[in-house]
Amino acid sequence: MNYKDIIRDKRNGNELTKEQVFAVVEGVTQKQIPDYQLSAFLMAVYFKGMTIKERGYLTQAMASSGKTMDFSHIPGKKVDKHSTGGVGDKTSIILVPLMMELGIKSPMVTGRGLGHTGGTTDKLESIPNFVQELTFEKMAECMKNLGTFMATQTADIAPADKVIYGMRDSTETVEEISLITASILSKKFSENLDALVMDVKCGPSAFMHTIEKATELADSIKKTCEVTGVLCKACITRMDFPLGEHIGNANEIYECIQSFDPTSKYGDSARRLQFDKGVKGLVKFQDGLQSGVDLLILITFVLALQIVIVSGKEQDEEKAFKLVKDGFLSGNLMKHFRNLCKEQTGDLDSFLKHYQTIQEHLDKNEQSEKVIVFRASEDFKIKKLDGVKLGNIMVDLNAGRKVFGEKINHDVSIQWYAYPNQLIRKNDIICKVYHPLFTQHNEGGKIYTTYKSDKHFSTHIIERLQGCLDITYDLNYQYQEPFIYDVL
Repeated sequence: MNYKDIIRDKRNGNELTKEQVFAVVEGVTQKQIPDYQLSAFLMAVYFKGMTIKERGYLTQAMASSGKTMDFSHIPGKKVDKHSTGGVGDKTSIILVPLMMELGIKSPMVTGRGLGHTGGTTDKLESIPNFVQELTFEKMAECMKNLGTFMATQTADIAPADKVIYGMRDSTETVEEISLITASILSKKFSENLDALVMDVKCGPSAFMHTIEKATELADSIKKTCEVTGVLCKACITRMDFPLGEHIGNANEIYECIQSFDPTSKYGDSARRLQFDKGVKGLVKFQDGLQSGVDLLILITFVLALQIVIVSGKEQDEEKAFKLVKDGFLSGNLMKHFRNLCKEQTGDLDSFLKHYQTIQEHLDKNEQSEKVIVFRASEDFKIKKLDGVKLGNIMVDLNAGRKVFGEKINHDVSIQWYAYPNQLIRKNDIICKVYHPLFTQHNEGGKIYTTYKSDKHFSTHIIERLQGCLDITYDLNYQYQEPFIYDVL
């Protein structure tokens, strides 16, 4: 097929046929389409867009550019969940053992951190020997034994996406909604899913800053799934404050493990959560959100509820909520997570033993040379939190990557305590920062933390942390943004 004809058709605003779209993707995979024609095609899409039908073709073509999984021999609907990324977003690691408890089959292909946001793959790498580059045979074995796996994207999965994304990046066509949709879904469609639950993040810490943009993406993903025969629920959730109290990699795994204990504060939070047909997401705290833990539990339950519904496990929304709540509080999630780690050869006991030393440092506050404590200098409330700046602090501390393939330090941690509507008093701890390479020195009777060649690093990072906050001295101020914008 002539690539010039395809480019001209799209330039003129015509709807491309399935054969035309597949020809372009095959040209990418077979290295037959020149870069200048691929860039021209992407620019034509950027200016003319794609219909939902075309987005479905593009997604299917990109998914089939590599190997696809086949779990048809395993009974039950296969459901995955995907998030567009945020700060402290660890819901996948809680959802997988929860779905195991509920008997829902959930293959999960995870990703690495991107920009200021963390990645599930990086978090799971904190567990020694946890193998995520699984063969398709091992994925099938995990599905048979456990009904789930957590695997990173390999070169065999949607290889056309990597090439097309690289060209989008170099041609300034990254933000085009059709191309974003196909890029996200192509990896998911390689799993041959029956259903997908999307968490489209919206806000200053997300890639989609406005509700309009987030809704456009959520609607595109849902409709593209439906036109290709995949049931989809798209949740649009707020992302500015971190989910939970931990930001990093190892510490986020540790927080998830804490949440598996029904006697913990995470269990207490879940018990306070109620079903409410009249609110977006169907769940709320009757007494209001009171912590970062509440925020993590709220978002996790909203997503879990939709997973239960699209899986066919329970169609009645209130009964589905009860299933989620009973499952979360069952006390079995740690057992399921251990089984997952064992299936993928992860050494969970070694992880817990190692992380205990990190937690001991964090518990010592300023008494540990490995910890910097950011305390409030006066009374205030937080109006807004710039999660991009907060995430970039973590990247600069080597918890994330500045360039592709860069080795990260999984132990770097921020323990975050401030949450929406909290009245913060003078000397309250807003957050703690841990790094194994921090050292302390005395200068003129004052203790400073050194990191790399910066002998006054503690002063400089406190200034950066202060720059993440937009505060008010009106102690009656109420945070107005909803945490769940919509479920499509």
